[in-house]
Amino acid sequence: MIDRAIGGVTDPAELFAVGLRITGQLGWTHPEIAGFRTGAGLDILDSPHGLAPRALRDIQAGQAASRFERRGRRPARALADVQSHPERVTEATVDRLAEALLRLLGVPAPEAARLAALPLPPTGT
Repeated sequence: MIDRAIGGVTDPAELFAVGLRITGQLGWTHPEIAGFRTGAGLDILDSPHGLAPRALRDIQAGQAASRFERRGRRPARALADVQSHPERVTEATVDRLAEALLRLLGVPAPEAARLAALPLPPTGT
């Protein structure tokens, strides 16, 4: 679903931000998927088909393109808090998380804020 939504995005930092924001908003955009993720627990983060490999792939692409500095390698774990309690999460919460993780990866604050505020592409089902 995320791959379809980000099909036309080429900037690695934007890919990371869009993927993270779509994932963080699953609680209200796709509750059936969010319910599965919540029930699967943190193990899904380390699954070969889970969130961590996707985030790591996007982080490595951002590093290779000099969009990210070489810092922490596992920021996808921060998604656990967002996904564990989707009823407490708002769109602003997800956007702030995306901005914070982009900054953690070395994206300058104004650029991180811009990327975290871009309109999201449609995800469909």
